[in-house]
Amino acid sequence: MGSTADNDPFTFAHSHIGSFISALLMKPTTGVLLINVGTPDSPSVGDVRRYLSQFLNDPRVIDIPWLARKLLVNAIIVPFRAPKSAKLYQEMWTPEGSPLIIHSRNFRDRLQESLGEAYMVEMAMRYQNPSIDVALEKLRKANLEKIIVVPMYPHYASSSTGTCIQRVMEITSKWWVIPEMVFINQFYELPGYVDAFAERAKQFDLAAYDQYLRGNCWHYQVFDENGGVVDSCSGFIGDELEDCGILDNIDSELHDAAEAAWEKRF
Repeated sequence: MGSTADNDPFTFAHSHIGSFISALLMKPTTGVLLINVGTPDSPSVGDVRRYLSQFLNDPRVIDIPWLARKLLVNAIIVPFRAPKSAKLYQEMWTPEGSPLIIHSRNFRDRLQESLGEAYMVEMAMRYQNPSIDVALEKLRKANLEKIIVVPMYPHYASSSTGTCIQRVMEITSKWWVIPEMVFINQFYELPGYVDAFAERAKQFDLAAYDQYLRGNCWHYQVFDENGGVVDSCSGFIGDELEDCGILDNIDSELHDAAEAAWEKRF
């Protein structure tokens, strides 16, 4: 036999309605979709080829007539570029996978933690995986009231932000129930973004970076008789050659020649 409280319909209803309301309050009502450009599934030539093919065949990326784009991308660029790009991807690949995927997931998780339970944050890549289709399907099943789409590009461009927004619209246009959609097409002028960049820049020598951008720099190497590098030195125009200590590895009778070459070059 249950207690009187358990058999009381009003008490029973009150208890279950309270649980139902609590569940509604904890349910996310707004989705956030972060979209980045993309990365191959692996650094293999085959996966890099698939990534480049999808990426470069996008008419917003290479804005030329359809047939010309197909011939250029599929017959020239991808076959020759994929093996070279695969080597570069192999150099930067980590045991956990693509660096872009790793950092994007970390950013997604930190944003989710910051926004709280009222939001559902998903991450996708415009090309390859995790795809926009899969991420949007997760948001659709959550029955959200609003979805905020954030392409991760500070400035708008048709080949970056534009293609992300277009793909999202293509997918959601087929939904029977479409929630409120908000598209963030650029954010370069937001104070928080500018301040974050300023704080990051303060950690570096901006004067040296400016010199580098202007090309006001030099680099010397000292080789032995077998062609091996004995020493090397880099600096900016206006620096003294002696300051880097490279003359210490040059025979004294060659000092004048090295300094003459320095003066002649700059």
